[in-house]
Amino acid sequence: MTRLTQALIPAAGRGLRAYPKTDRVPKVLLEVDGQPLLLRNLAILRDQLGIRDLTVIVGYLGDQVCDVLGNGSHLGVTVRYVECREHERGLAHGVLRARELFTDPFVVVLGDELYLGSNHAELADVAARPFDAVCAVAHTPDLEQIKRNYGVRLENGRITELVEKPSRIENDLLGCGTFVFTPAIFDVIARTPPSARSIVRSSRRPAGSRTSSPRRRTTCTARCTPPCSARRTSRWRC
Repeated sequence: MTRLTQALIPAAGRGLRAYPKTDRVPKVLLEVDGQPLLLRNLAILRDQLGIRDLTVIVGYLGDQVCDVLGNGSHLGVTVRYVECREHERGLAHGVLRARELFTDPFVVVLGDELYLGSNHAELADVAARPFDAVCAVAHTPDLEQIKRNYGVRLENGRITELVEKPSRIENDLLGCGTFVFTPAIFDVIARTPPSARSIVRSSRRPAGSRTSSPRRRTTCTARCTPPCSARRTSRWRC
């Protein structure tokens, strides 16, 4: 049985839908009950799945993410970073940047998701049977939630298609930001052209938004792949 030992946390996006809260703070560091979303999801991976080898994709205000996570030692994990400078091109583009770091199945949890009472521990058995990709879903009575996120199409109990922000709802399954992939996903991403949404999103920016944090910064020491051009404070040495 293959054990899931690595995880990827995308944390590079601008969080446009949460603007203006995300003008000076990345969405993954917005707090719920006093704890940043990013730390909540790190705890799920560590405590429910026993994963301590984490790769974090940084981009927009990435220096703040590095400040909070550091090298992960104070959180009981090891953290490395991948910089995605073109984070507006979408989630898949950021995931592809981590291609060289994964040779076995790995878990992806979006850094800005909020889970309460989740059953992520059940993913530990996924690698015991053949799969191409695993997408977490949740039953929801609020079908409008699906329209704001993504839905899935099923055939014989298998997901055959993901539909982002569907106009027509086919079931009550809300797509969540948790996945399990094999390294084959990178080839699929590489040969898939960007969607129209990604192209449009890359040209959007809220009026009056900032492109960097106003805080004083020093040179980044994070182990980024490729070497990071971001700058951050030196509280944590990666």
